[in-house]
Amino acid sequence: MLIWLLAVLLCVGLFWHWKIQLQDFDWRAFSGQVFQLSNLPFFLAVIALMPINWWLEVKKFQWLLKPHYQWSFMQSLRAVLVGLGAGSLTPNRIGDYAGRAVVAKKSEVEGVLIATFQGGLCQWIGFLLVAWPGLVWTGGGLLPLHWQKWQWWTLPLGPVVAVIAWYFVLPQVGKINLNRVRRWWKKQRSNTSLKEEQGQGEDLAVNAVPTPVDKTMSEDQIDSDNDPKLSIWSKGLSYMVRSGISRSGESLHLRKSKKNEASTGSISSPVYYLPPIGLSILRLLVYCTQVYLLLRLGGLDLPYLYAMAGIAGVYLLQAGIPLPPGVHLMLRAELAATLFGGETVVLTAGITAFGLLYIINVLLPTVISPYFILQNNQSHAASSI
Repeated sequence: MLIWLLAVLLCVGLFWHWKIQLQDFDWRAFSGQVFQLSNLPFFLAVIALMPINWWLEVKKFQWLLKPHYQWSFMQSLRAVLVGLGAGSLTPNRIGDYAGRAVVAKKSEVEGVLIATFQGGLCQWIGFLLVAWPGLVWTGGGLLPLHWQKWQWWTLPLGPVVAVIAWYFVLPQVGKINLNRVRRWWKKQRSNTSLKEEQGQGEDLAVNAVPTPVDKTMSEDQIDSDNDPKLSIWSKGLSYMVRSGISRSGESLHLRKSKKNEASTGSISSPVYYLPPIGLSILRLLVYCTQVYLLLRLGGLDLPYLYAMAGIAGVYLLQAGIPLPPGVHLMLRAELAATLFGGETVVLTAGITAFGLLYIINVLLPTVISPYFILQNNQSHAASSI
């Protein structure tokens, strides 16, 4: 509730700021400039980069899921697009987890959730490696003068945090057993309730009258209960039976994980996560290139490297703020205008760029996600018959 309240206040503040800044802006002339025929190559290039963007995300998800399950490219694509549709309706795309879990079988949900979390962590590592230096470069001039001399000293901070997350955190996340955590939590809750029941039982037992031994019980049964040797043997036999059942009932997921881990490399090794981190960096560069082309379409001509660094910095800043859909687009446009000069043409170009990119990269693929959900339900129904 607090997030939504803050989002509403931010949205109102941005609208008021834009109303003052854009009150004399000629939107008709700007629209004619954006949609003129000479800008068509920029627009087509942005559309052509959209499938490359999601191909990189699918390959990253498929790689991270490989130690758990060997999904095909189409299965991974279905999960990514359904997650995209669910994530587009939630703050900071948190619904991506639920969307990808929907297309998985019940036994596969654990691996899908872990792979999705690792994918987000790889993207953050890419932000810190690439976007942090870009933010230091383009945003250093906005700092007070007595802080600007320390600007370049902060440059290694992001990459150092990224290396720590890559080397120490990512491998540990891959070894998490969510089912074991859930069972441990249920056990703690059951122990708590059992202690409460025992406490109530002790209160009732104070006034309780001891009952005699059942006369129908045989003498052999009484002797076996009182014999410590038989008690030890029975406990040992019970333990062996339980142990055998637990070993034979080892989940298929764990056996597949061990087999896939042996064939694809150790998920405990940081080296295993270099490919998905590289895919995350490439995906960030594709995103930034799309924004750059759309800024050009909006009439903003900036040096390529400087523009790419600033756009990456905008994504880094906005990704750390949980905002509902739509509000994050407004914040991106405002951040871009702040980094690139704060003029009216920068703000309008930023609004156009991030708005069109959201339509192309998110809304268009989301349109086909219900088809994948229905297709997934039919396949599950067919496999269950």
